[in-house]
Amino acid sequence: MDMDRRGFIASLLGWVFGNIQGAVAAPAAAALTEGTAAPGAGPNAPPPDRLAAGNYRARGAGTLPRPVMDRLQTLPLQPQDFGPVDITGRTGCADRVEAALNSGQPVELPAGIYLIERPLRLSVSSFSLRGARDERGTNAMGLAGPGYHAVRLLYRPADPSMAMISIHREKANGAAIGPFLLEDIALDAGRANGIEIGRRSLDTQMVDGAGQAYIFRPVIRGCAFIGARATGESTQAGRLERSGQVLLSLTKAFEAVVEDCSFYGGDIQIDCFACDVPTISRVRSQGANLPLRLEGAGSFTVQARVDGFQCEGWALAAIQVSGAMAARITAIRLEMNNGAPFGEGRLPLPGTVAVKADSGILTFSQSMEGVLFAGLSVLELTDGNHTDHVLVQAVDGRTVTVITADLFRFTWSSPEARAVRIHGYGILNTGREVTLDGISPGAAHDCPWLVWVAGGEMAVSNCLAVPGSYGDIHAMVIGNRHGDQGKELQRRAVFSGVSPLLLPDPHHPLVHAVGATEGHDDNARAPVTASYDEGAVARWWLTPRNSITGVDHASRIIFHRIVVNGQAWYAYNIPAGDSVRLPARGLPRDAARRYRMLVKCRAQGQTAQVSLAAVSHSARVGLGDRSVGSAITVLTYLFQAPASWSSAGSGVNAVLVGASGGALDLIGVEIIDETDLRMADPAEDPTSGRASRRLEVEPGMAAEMFQIPVPATGAAGIARIDLTATPKENSAGPIACHSYELAFGSRAGLPVVLGLRSMRESAYGLDAKSPEMDILLEAQPGPDAITLRVTVRFRAGQNDSRMLTLSGEVQIIGGGATMIITP
Repeated sequence: MDMDRRGFIASLLGWVFGNIQGAVAAPAAAALTEGTAAPGAGPNAPPPDRLAAGNYRARGAGTLPRPVMDRLQTLPLQPQDFGPVDITGRTGCADRVEAALNSGQPVELPAGIYLIERPLRLSVSSFSLRGARDERGTNAMGLAGPGYHAVRLLYRPADPSMAMISIHREKANGAAIGPFLLEDIALDAGRANGIEIGRRSLDTQMVDGAGQAYIFRPVIRGCAFIGARATGESTQAGRLERSGQVLLSLTKAFEAVVEDCSFYGGDIQIDCFACDVPTISRVRSQGANLPLRLEGAGSFTVQARVDGFQCEGWALAAIQVSGAMAARITAIRLEMNNGAPFGEGRLPLPGTVAVKADSGILTFSQSMEGVLFAGLSVLELTDGNHTDHVLVQAVDGRTVTVITADLFRFTWSSPEARAVRIHGYGILNTGREVTLDGISPGAAHDCPWLVWVAGGEMAVSNCLAVPGSYGDIHAMVIGNRHGDQGKELQRRAVFSGVSPLLLPDPHHPLVHAVGATEGHDDNARAPVTASYDEGAVARWWLTPRNSITGVDHASRIIFHRIVVNGQAWYAYNIPAGDSVRLPARGLPRDAARRYRMLVKCRAQGQTAQVSLAAVSHSARVGLGDRSVGSAITVLTYLFQAPASWSSAGSGVNAVLVGASGGALDLIGVEIIDETDLRMADPAEDPTSGRASRRLEVEPGMAAEMFQIPVPATGAAGIARIDLTATPKENSAGPIACHSYELAFGSRAGLPVVLGLRSMRESAYGLDAKSPEMDILLEAQPGPDAITLRVTVRFRAGQNDSRMLTLSGEVQIIGGGATMIITP
């Protein structure tokens, strides 16, 4: 007690005992609260001034001037005002602490250890509980361990599921309760729950205003919460025992503040459910399964702020953001130092799992109870050809439901896939609007520092990593479908100023990484090809990455990552018999345009048929079917709208790509407006029987370079094809040159290939980075033309991912010299 207050009470008592006669003193003595000790009773009894002041205030004994009574009402109470209290932690004092809090007055705890042997039953709608301050590390009580507080509450109830303080008010029409203050206290909860402000179970099916009254301004400042350390140890089968201990639970608590606190142990340390504008600042966490859970609920989005949060040695996730929650998270350090117990991080699960396309149900060969946890466990599933990451939504024995909704769909099936469980990652975001700034992340070895389940917007900036500290901790994106919101950037994550060690694949269609392509394959993103046709006035690329989202049939447009010959792309998945409609917004409304359409695709199996149609507001024109194999192929279509479109004043506003005879991977469609294209060299006029073209290609990609129309009259001819491949970044000379001669004709009114022979081949190895290559030509007869497909391939034992420039020239040297060759 400070000297000013002691002086005031001493003068007050002098006035009381000097001026109040025995007739007043006797009723005062008789008015002592039941259970209150007389002066001098016991070694822990309070000094006379505290006892007298507490009793006068409690019962109003005697007659004091009004100003004196008002001043007494502002003085904090102590549990010692209500009876003897053992401050060594050997004897329970729940009754005394409870009585002090239920007085409705502020409560102060002198330095000491207080054993709370049962939950405190509070009848007030507001309380203030402070502990005496002492310099940490030198406190007079000799306390050790997390907190080093002068005041420690040892909570040891018979039923550990009951929190020490649980305060809430049921009924939606109940008046709001609060504020609450807990300051400078160390709560050692053992294995029991700690503080519960608002009750989560009353609002698990949250309807705004239902279940319980709103709570305002709970403040927890300068406190330490101590629970049982969560080791994260799993059995060989992956079973992880969770205590369920929650150290601090806040439900429907608005404007809550948790600052300058430390947390040790527990299953969940801070649990915020449906709390609007909670602030969690300057908090240290150690040894929990889930240190911080921020969950929104109800029909409106709540916002949370977290800054200065340091998390060490967690087992499942460091921070979880979910539901209708907009979180602003800044200046965070995640440090994984839990000793790498068995089961931490990536754990291959025993047995197998059945995966079914377009289903969110997994069937394991053994029970996953206690192995996987709803909303927290991440699975990596693979059948050897496909790999997907999913977040567990529910567990029921061998049956596990994963989060799908409009976010994710399996594109493959397998009765015996393998699963790897991922725990110990950093931040899990399934919320609505989340920003992360100034993060110094860590995670279990080779686990992501951030897991984002696409469904809301996220912005990540200014994040650094220490190379090699935790292995590969690149962020993970779970999601393979565009949103249905009708906005181009809807449901995308934006990364800016983030270390390449932390980025997800910046070419993922749901990721926008500002200025970050280092260490990633440029081929994984658009464009489809980059043709060098001089004079093309405009191009449009329709790919999973840059096609506008929220279009017709958006819920059916699923993309996935494919790898062919070491090259990676994101492609739309089109099942056999299905199609996708891609908007071509921005094309001129003038229908009298001439377009070249390049379709980059491959069959998921051996072969598939590709159909392409140009769509206007009122009509559709099919452009024919083509066959593709398992190699990446670029199909070429020419289109000019019919006269009826011009009269209707409409142009191309979408393309429709369909698959038949097998599933299709559609990497994208490139549309080139060639209406105003002019040939630079009159000798290259295609009507003269000569044409040339130049493209950018990837090794192993089949590109349709030319089409030679063959009349149904039986005409025959010979064409010479010269092909040259050079590295895009190397101007020193060609890598390979190849010449072919093609003999063609018609039979029964259809084009036929009469012969194709190699005339000349030259291959150059310019240096170690320019290995020799093959240029392969295929001549494929169609209904009215022969299509020339060219594939550039490295020779055996060589591999390179560089883009190549492929130049080609076709000239009719015999027969139909007036044939129109179409590049």
